[in-house]
Amino acid sequence: MDGYGEGSWAGSSFSTLKITPHNLLLPEYIQQRTTDLALAAKDSDWCPNGGWQFPFDFGHGIIAPTYTPVQQMHPWRRDMLVSIIQENVPANYADLSVLDLGAGEGAMAVALWAMGFREITCVENRPLNIEKAQFACEVYGAKANFVHSTVDEFLSQNDNSYDIVIFMGLLYHVLNPFEMARAIGRVARHSCISETVIAQPRLTGFDNRPNYQPSEAAFYIRVDSTKSHTAGIYDLELWPTEDALITLFQHGGFNKVQLIPNKGIVPPDFQSGGRRFAFAKK
Repeated sequence: MDGYGEGSWAGSSFSTLKITPHNLLLPEYIQQRTTDLALAAKDSDWCPNGGWQFPFDFGHGIIAPTYTPVQQMHPWRRDMLVSIIQENVPANYADLSVLDLGAGEGAMAVALWAMGFREITCVENRPLNIEKAQFACEVYGAKANFVHSTVDEFLSQNDNSYDIVIFMGLLYHVLNPFEMARAIGRVARHSCISETVIAQPRLTGFDNRPNYQPSEAAFYIRVDSTKSHTAGIYDLELWPTEDALITLFQHGGFNKVQLIPNKGIVPPDFQSGGRRFAFAKK
């Protein structure tokens, strides 16, 4: 389990939102639960020491140890989410509902609660991630409804709609992106905030006949492992190009889709364009 060790990326926060623990829990309990949940993630092949995805600051000097140094980019991702909402959703957040698809350890739910949202639904397929997320909410005094389900299963059975849908770190793990974009479009009343890996190909055109060839907007296949607690449920990933990402959400029924400029001290994967945030609005 790695902290802010040598070779890690750890940019300073650019958000003014205060996200601090709020509880009456004993420090000994917080430390023990943090350690136990980290050890529960141990895997001999992937992460022999266990860990967390998000480096939560649980107070009392207790920092959740991350799987690998690259996990230090996640506080920046959370800052970006907060910034996008603040700049594009001017409303009383307590009156709005949020659906977080692939909610992981609940870091975004904790931030949403700190912003003032009070109707937060989190969908997550891994039981350990839900257990971690519920503990994080306990420490930060946040409340969210956690649903143990794949995103496909949830969207196919859900009859509710939500003002905002969060779709971060998940798109490239699904094998039916256009079907999912339509499903998200059906449940999102206002907007969807997406963050994903981006394919950056070097193309020189197509050998198909000129009047019958595809555009360069595409999804590219990457073979991955399903072993980690941050991976998808399939061993294939589909990486969109920037144009494909925009086309995808337009297909899902969103009228305005924009790629969001990075802010603050930008993690390398985002600085290179290999990951991007997008805001899709009805």
